[in-house]
Amino acid sequence: MIIIEGLSYTLIAGITYRSILNLVNLTSNLNWLQIDHKTPPHSDLKTHFVICIPMLREQKIVEETLEYFSKLNYPKTLFKVYVVTTEKEISQKEQNKQLLEALSKDISSYNGIDTVKNKYAKIFNLDLLSQIYKEYKGKNVELIKQHLLKEYNNYPTTHKLAEDKINHLNKKIGTDVFHVLNYPYIEGVMSHQINYLKDYLQKKNLDKNTFFAVYNADSRPNLNTLLEVAIQSETYEKNE
Repeated sequence: MIIIEGLSYTLIAGITYRSILNLVNLTSNLNWLQIDHKTPPHSDLKTHFVICIPMLREQKIVEETLEYFSKLNYPKTLFKVYVVTTEKEISQKEQNKQLLEALSKDISSYNGIDTVKNKYAKIFNLDLLSQIYKEYKGKNVELIKQHLLKEYNNYPTTHKLAEDKINHLNKKIGTDVFHVLNYPYIEGVMSHQINYLKDYLQKKNLDKNTFFAVYNADSRPNLNTLLEVAIQSETYEKNE
């Protein structure tokens, strides 16, 4: 996890950064931490958080990830989670469609599930590849290709799955904690997705006591992470 106070970014020149009590030590998990202070009531907390989760082809875990972050032990009015997908995924899906014929031939000729997984993981997730291989191995190439094309056209994007899950979670929570943005360019890497969210957030009137955190799609931080960072930060501010 990367945490930067006050929505300052390494991508913005000329802004001064402050480290609060070695918050870098909170980068992965706080299971080891023994909190020796009295935890204040949630109603007394004032620190805000923005959590960025850049994603590319994360169909298998996007819903589970969002469900996990919905359980963070922190007031839902004080943090927001942004999933940032990328147009690269849509572009690559069109490009990869041409691989369906080769995949059909490998399945038809019993070319081995490990070979299929290694060669075609960017087309379908591994569980779905295994399921298709088991059901269609040895069958007619054209029949397999027709099935694969149907599966491929119906295969949801990470953005669509995130959008559906976010709508469900926000209704369940009763406030808009979760959001999804799509980086609109096919070039670029994860840092560009993060920077795209930064530009978006700069247009918002965010609270000055806001931290920015970046997690990977498979991150599972301790559920008390935001609470502990807020306590340390607010304690530091009082004693400064």
